[in-house]
Amino acid sequence: MRKSLGSAASIEFLVDCDAKYLSIRFSHIDAGKFNVPYERCWCNLDETLENLVKFVDEFPNYNERSSRIITEIEKEQKLKEIARNTIRATISHIMNSTKYQWKLFESENSFLLEVAFDKGYTIQMSFDIQNYLERIPVLQNVLKQTENFLKEIPFPISIMALDNCCL
Repeated sequence: MRKSLGSAASIEFLVDCDAKYLSIRFSHIDAGKFNVPYERCWCNLDETLENLVKFVDEFPNYNERSSRIITEIEKEQKLKEIARNTIRATISHIMNSTKYQWKLFESENSFLLEVAFDKGYTIQMSFDIQNYLERIPVLQNVLKQTENFLKEIPFPISIMALDNCCL
């Protein structure tokens, strides 16, 4: 059984009743061709054909929407990669121009910058794709202020930054 759906698509059914075999071949201008084999005892080809006709009628819309979704996902992934590369390059450039020892640790969506000062002090700062544009420009000033503060204190201390939710 074959059904032509205009010049854009066709649906073809091959039924082998002895082998209980049904093969559906769908062809569309935008999607190319694909075959779907099924092994079944009973098939309601009328419903299947109606559903496939509805699918073919809506296929251009489905295809357009899925293309937009794929484009948005690819765009988002590209922006994340640009942000990650910017964080890596900018922090490396800034820190290489300082006297501090430092390490940049990377996880899936964020970076942790560890900076060592004199007297054995180490600080950690996080950067991610949501906040790096605010944090990177003030990095050198924060390091300078932290170093000056550490020079002033007469004994070892531990400092931890808390989120606003705890205040």
